[in-house]
Amino acid sequence: MARSNKVFSLDSCVIRRIADNPNYLVALNCRMDLSGARILISDTAKFEITKYGFNTDEIIDKLSSSIDAEFSVVPLSHEVNVLAVDLIERYSPDLHWPDNLHMAFAMVNDAILLSCDRDLASCCDREGWKCVNPDIITTSSNARFGRRFRKPKWRKIADRELSVAAILKKQVAKIRWEVSV
Repeated sequence: MARSNKVFSLDSCVIRRIADNPNYLVALNCRMDLSGARILISDTAKFEITKYGFNTDEIIDKLSSSIDAEFSVVPLSHEVNVLAVDLIERYSPDLHWPDNLHMAFAMVNDAILLSCDRDLASCCDREGWKCVNPDIITTSSNARFGRRFRKPKWRKIADRELSVAAILKKQVAKIRWEVSV
């Protein structure tokens, strides 16, 4: 099969969800079509999932058997470490360690980052980098990469309606009933 030019980098939270629930990978593949892609796992992600008691080799075998994609564990370069320090200086407190390493790794390797961390996805969006949160991508075949996180439209409408209601509210005089004898 011909390889596509799609390159993805997995955050440890996505790998943990796949390890916990194999159906998560099936749903992710249906929504994003990972077949033929190159999927990178950083040393940082490998360290984190090992810390949680998962075996990295078993997870990669599970991924390889489920999806026709090229999986590889890639060490962090000096360039990634330098960029990670710069990113944490710019986006702190939203961006923290080791999310800065995941973001820098994706940027240096020209990969779309897959992460369930909303703060990390927001920082990627501010940086202009592509990050997909698998928990909130649409079910349509043309899911948009780099979704923007902003206040929902319904929240703006609800806020406006509350302020209009407050303005229109009139003072009502309380009626007192008195009995005279």
